[in-house]
Amino acid sequence: MTPLWTPSPERVAQTELARFMKLAGKSSYAELHRWSVEHSEEFWELVWKFGQVRGEPGQRRVVNPGRMPGAKWFPDGRLNYAEHALYPPVGVGEDGVAVIFAREDGRRRRLTWRELRTEVAAVRAALVRFGVGRGDRVVALLPNAPEALIAMLATASLGAVWSSCSPDFGARAIADRFAQIEPTVLLTVDGYRYGGKAFDVRDTVADLRGQLPTVTTTVLVPYLDDDATLPDSVRWPDLIAAGAAHALGLAFEPIA
Repeated sequence: MTPLWTPSPERVAQTELARFMKLAGKSSYAELHRWSVEHSEEFWELVWKFGQVRGEPGQRRVVNPGRMPGAKWFPDGRLNYAEHALYPPVGVGEDGVAVIFAREDGRRRRLTWRELRTEVAAVRAALVRFGVGRGDRVVALLPNAPEALIAMLATASLGAVWSSCSPDFGARAIADRFAQIEPTVLLTVDGYRYGGKAFDVRDTVADLRGQLPTVTTTVLVPYLDDDATLPDSVRWPDLIAAGAAHALGLAFEPIA
């Protein structure tokens, strides 16, 4: 069978696999594959380094390499997902665009990698002040917006648990999802837009809070109205400002 396309030697030499083979000192894919099978611990240690994994690999690289199922990689390793999501890829600078947000009414926002990390650090500092730590639960009634991403990464950086759902859910459906994990912090918008219409959800939020007795702090993200308020809540802009003032930089709780 004739291949439809074959990359040129120059293109092959620029691939990540070619870079890895060079680092491993192997001249062909067959040689690399054989080495990965016969010297699996060395192979996986190099994979960790080549992938620039941020974390601690632990003493064991691979357990039961000849069994499938049964093999385990880096069983003692510890890392944090958020740490890997908050730094630009190779070749992209700190001022490169990390997030592009566009809403149906035309509102837009861009965040650079530096700006994204700064806001995550601010929210992380605020969550710490709210008493959130490893294993605690943070829930969000948020649309697909930068605030949802920022809050999720801040939560993950603490080793806490994140759960979210769309603001167009009803109070009963939201409570069924959130109540079972006993959250301590709730983030919510004042409303959302769909099909050219605005829908205020603050009455739903009031009902929801009555069904979440473990929530000690509610954060309001103004989405429909920049001046929106909600009783007994912290506004997102105030949270960012206060968090930025107290943030000592980002830290990441290593978890399995």
